[in-house]
Amino acid sequence: MGHGTEPVDPIVQTAEGVLLTVSVQPQAGRTEYVGRHGKAFKFRVAAPPVEGKANEVLCAHLAERFTLPNSAVEIRAGHASRQKRILLKGVPADRVLKSLASETALAPRLHQVNVSNGGVPKLPVAEARITLQGVAGDRQRNRKVHGGPDQAVCLYSLEVIEALKGEGHPIAPGSTGENLTLAGLEWDRIKPGVRLRVGESVRLEVVSYTAPCEHNARWFVSGNFLRISQKRHPGWSRVYARVLQEGLVRQGDPVVIEAISDGR
Repeated sequence: MGHGTEPVDPIVQTAEGVLLTVSVQPQAGRTEYVGRHGKAFKFRVAAPPVEGKANEVLCAHLAERFTLPNSAVEIRAGHASRQKRILLKGVPADRVLKSLASETALAPRLHQVNVSNGGVPKLPVAEARITLQGVAGDRQRNRKVHGGPDQAVCLYSLEVIEALKGEGHPIAPGSTGENLTLAGLEWDRIKPGVRLRVGESVRLEVVSYTAPCEHNARWFVSGNFLRISQKRHPGWSRVYARVLQEGLVRQGDPVVIEAISDGR
């Protein structure tokens, strides 16, 4: 396979090894695999995208993950881009897929913390303090509709967001205004009455489903923001939660379901 041939799939077996299409988020709090991102495997990298530092850290991470010498990991395309094609020499594709699949099956976790000075999208921060009134550093544009103790924190699912992206919607974590993007949860179980613990101390209780807002139309094909309406599409909605116990949350914190919904 020549270097100029574009792979149809994000992982291609070649005579040399596996050609992996990777999407990179630099300047992250830790280096880790976070799941599929369109036609690529997404990695967060704890290094800035300057002087090849992010590339160096990513390649070292892949070498360690697949027990390879550093010389067996080679960036074939995208040195200066967030999307790269990386050759893992001498590794079978099924081994790579099994490793990545097992990691996405990890325990539920906090994928991203999002805040804004009002409106959407909310943008990622490494950590934030959760108070009874909401997320420190975050603000709602319309306090008559949003905010208050019963709408202190908005939650959404990484897996639902990825599924919506698969339908062609230009959505991403934080786009629709959730404060905490959670990963690894069966989202149809997250309904009013469920209690969650996030990190070491924060405890939340889901109070209601979040009504879709026209300000989110830009994230949906043909402006169809009702795609995340609980009434029209059960299981696809964001949820609001009240804060039972305050504290600090960080990207990557574990998430535990402490109590199941009473059926409301």
